Amino acid sequence: MPRLRLDPNIRKENIIQSALAVTRQLGLARVTREAVAKHAEVADGTVSHYYNTMKQLRRAVARRAMAEGDPTILSMLLSDPTYKGKLSPEHKAIAISHLQG
Repeated sequence: MPRLRLDPNIRKENIIQSALAVTRQLGLARVTREAVAKHAEVADGTVSHYYNTMKQLRRAVARRAMAEGDPTILSMLLSDPTYKGKLSPEHKAIAISHLQG
C-alpha cells in the first residue's frame, strides 16, 4: 500500500507539537532533533527540512509556548539563564503575564 504524504503544514505542525512535548519532558536545552523525530514518527531529515538548525527549532518552541501560554515551557524560559538573557523585555512580560494569569 502506498504511503500517504501529509500536507506540509500538517507535517510542520506535527513536528512543532512533538518538539513541545519533548521540551516539556527533557527541557529546552536537552531537546535533540532525533528525540523530536522519534516522537513525531518521522525521519531526522524531515525535522531538518522544516527547521534547518536546532536554534530555529528552539525558537519556534519558545514562540509557540508564548503564543499558547504553556506554563511548563515558559517557566523553563524564565528560569534558565541561557534563554532568560535572550528574551526581549516584551517577551519576558508576555511569559510572566501568562504564568500569573
